[in-house]
Amino acid sequence: MIRSFISFVIFILCMSCNVSSWQSILDDSQITESEVIEGLKTALRIGSETAVRITSQKDGYFRDEAIKILLPEEANNALLSLREAPGGERLYQATIEPIVEDLIEALNRSAEDAATEAAPIFKNALSQMTIQEAWAILNGDYKNSGNRSATIYFKDKTYQALSNLFQPKIDQSLDKSLVGNISTNDLWNKFVRSYDTIARSPANLLMQLKPIQERDLSNYVTHKALDGLFIKVAEEETKIRKDPYPYANQILVKVFGK
Repeated sequence: MIRSFISFVIFILCMSCNVSSWQSILDDSQITESEVIEGLKTALRIGSETAVRITSQKDGYFRDEAIKILLPEEANNALLSLREAPGGERLYQATIEPIVEDLIEALNRSAEDAATEAAPIFKNALSQMTIQEAWAILNGDYKNSGNRSATIYFKDKTYQALSNLFQPKIDQSLDKSLVGNISTNDLWNKFVRSYDTIARSPANLLMQLKPIQERDLSNYVTHKALDGLFIKVAEEETKIRKDPYPYANQILVKVFGK
């Protein structure tokens, strides 16, 4: 355990070191390369677990403007056309606005519901990280990604697995009554019907609205949920590189707590 702690101290001291500095410190301290890499993996594990915890809690997506899931672009553009048309704002407020608010909340609740699935996938990616990949991440050289090297590594190694895992969970979530007593899918269908009713009405002779195209809501929410998750992973990577001490403190508690 002492050697694990020392290796993490080496990691803290060398976040901004170049390769030659790393090697010098390794030679002087008699700490092995694998121990230093284990320190990096530990910090990234804590960072990724934090990202998962943030996104999977209630309002993890919904109250975070950086990752909040909004309506699909074509639906949003359709609503913009409606609201800009003569008399459209009044119709929007009377028939669609309450549905939109509930629908956006439900989309985000579905993402929050699925986010818990990510933790074991990230953990597996770290267990398979090679020494070469770890050095590249540590030095910001992984695919020339600089200070986002860890995030890009996670995205490369986990995105498809996460997508495969998220989509069935999102499918289930979209059918749950996550907002009031109505599911996300039912809210979406209600939203589309309400809009299309206006688009087919005589009032549309003036507004010239086009019907909303059918949308694969499951695929849309899955990818938006993953995009938001990786934004949080990137934020955690930034924190680790800027100030790794809080991560070291967590490790100390875990190792020496008893």
